[in-house]
Amino acid sequence: MYAPFRDAVESTFKGDRNRYQHPVGSTSHALLAYDRDVAEGADTVIVKPSLFYGDIVKELSEKKLVPVACYIVSGEYKMLSDYGNSTNSMDAVVREAHLSLVRAGASILITYFTPFILDRLQKW
Repeated sequence: MYAPFRDAVESTFKGDRNRYQHPVGSTSHALLAYDRDVAEGADTVIVKPSLFYGDIVKELSEKKLVPVACYIVSGEYKMLSDYGNSTNSMDAVVREAHLSLVRAGASILITYFTPFILDRLQKW
């Protein structure tokens, strides 16, 4: 999900980050990391990428200890943008994707779509 960003900055990174990223299918790892981060004094936790992790966002937000931020990373941006442009439904695609995270419990959205959303906020 980070390839578009790496391409944009001409990153020389090769390989993967499996040694420190949470396993995709493991809710328990995310919950343990959350508990550790809060115990160490985190003011906010960030779920990134976030579009495929609504269940994690919900679990973390239900603890009500710190706000949950969702970061829509470059690959998610490209995916939504490509689909929205190809179907001529960008407003609906962006609105649904972002509202789904808020519905799951996100307190903060970090997204490349911020200017797009701000331009349309009054219409939505």
